Amino acid sequence: KALGYGNGSLAQKFRIYALFASLIGSVIGIALGLTVFPLIIINAYKMMYILPEINYTINIPLILTVFTVAIGVTTFVTYAACRMELRETPSILMRPKAPKEGKRILLEKIPFIWNKLNFIGKVTIRNIFRYKKRFIMTVVGIAGCSALMLAGYGIKDSISGLIDGQFGKIFSYDVSMNYDEKKQEDDENISINELSDMLNDDDRFSQVMKVYSYTSNVSAQSFEGGLEAEDIDEDIISDNVIFDVIDKSLPYGDFIGMYSYKDDSRVAIDDDGVVISQSLAESMNVKTGDYIFAENDNEEVEKLRVSNIITMYVGDYIFMSTDYYNSVYGDMPDNNSIMAKLVEKSTDIENSIGMDYLNKHGVGNITFFTDTINRFTNMIQSLDIVTLVLIVSSALLAFVVLYNLTNVNISERIREIATLKVLGFYDMEVSMYVYRENIIITIIGAFVGLFLGVGLHTFIMKTIAVDGVMFGTDIKPVSFVFAFLLTMTFSVFVNVVMNGKLKKIAMVTSLKSVE
Repeated sequence: KALGYGNGSLAQKFRIYALFASLIGSVIGIALGLTVFPLIIINAYKMMYILPEINYTINIPLILTVFTVAIGVTTFVTYAACRMELRETPSILMRPKAPKEGKRILLEKIPFIWNKLNFIGKVTIRNIFRYKKRFIMTVVGIAGCSALMLAGYGIKDSISGLIDGQFGKIFSYDVSMNYDEKKQEDDENISINELSDMLNDDDRFSQVMKVYSYTSNVSAQSFEGGLEAEDIDEDIISDNVIFDVIDKSLPYGDFIGMYSYKDDSRVAIDDDGVVISQSLAESMNVKTGDYIFAENDNEEVEKLRVSNIITMYVGDYIFMSTDYYNSVYGDMPDNNSIMAKLVEKSTDIENSIGMDYLNKHGVGNITFFTDTINRFTNMIQSLDIVTLVLIVSSALLAFVVLYNLTNVNISERIREIATLKVLGFYDMEVSMYVYRENIIITIIGAFVGLFLGVGLHTFIMKTIAVDGVMFGTDIKPVSFVFAFLLTMTFSVFVNVVMNGKLKKIAMVTSLKSVE
């Protein structure tokens, strides 16, 4: 600047540097994002499904967006920083930068806390708030790191919670048998009541319940009343909805746990309406007290009142009492499905039950929930790779943020650190003088990230939800612990890496002060 170069020329030097750095980083990132990450995720899904070979495509709008954001943000920040520095005169810029002036902080106005801190504690807290921009940048970077990790662990928790919730808390039976009238007429000519009695007499089963079940279509919206069945809106039809008509005098609560989606309280079926699953209610945009139009097995459409909405993770379900069905559709057909609980669950027992009942006694098909549980368990295991990708990405983010900011912190305070050595501080004491600030800021950033991670996880689970599947948004406490500890581990690793630079600072540097 003293030689006559203008501010624009000087700023251009730094902008070009930032431009090339962000350009190279964007190229590498896009290459990984379009090839490696999709390959990892596809291979994870191949553990569960038979999928075709991956077909890589070039998404030009996405690539341009990434380039624009990455390069634009980096060059803008560089320009803003240069603009502030280049306001100074050449004489000021040639001299070593003076340490930032310390100021009283808010905590000093709380004597019963401030007076209990020792000298090092007071200095550490003052230094944290002396460099506010660096403090905010570090908190934001670390928050992003811990939020990504918590989201990764949360995805696993949501899938595993789906298994425990659907096939433990809600569906507590183990076997579903569908009765086939045609088969019983051609085979042993037994009724479903006789089949139920056979299952009750079979010591492999502990409890048996008959229901009338069918799959049909539903159209739903809010009504003021008086709308006839033929006025169904064809644009809001939901198909493949499972209807279970249950005799409410039976202990159906032992087989199906119905819990309110609002407060998790127990819900019972009644004669004033139907109980529907939350996913169906949301897709149809209905609430308690609204009406839906539903077909029965004979394609007769009638209006049903929604009396309760319950949590259901997999499938769209409607439950109603036999009395309510009779009042709406007329006489209910005979029961055609049996829910049963096993005394003991194992592959051998399930195979023997299948062999004994599948080819006789009027059984159309048998469904064991063990197969479904195993499929979801394999899905959880495959998600370990996705979680690992998020953790590695988080680690890189934390390392880059902490390394650069710690490096800048040491460079700007090199004379201050050298003075501590002159005063007799040992190497470890000097290191902890700097690292205490990093650790405290990392803890603050980690807690902020955990809070943001809850929202990020909720957004992800709502976004990836599909029809008939309702992912939970609960995160296990241990996931919070893991995300926090990993974030702190990354911080300690950076501190160890930077320790060598602190040891190399010579005491004579303290004499090279502005004064």
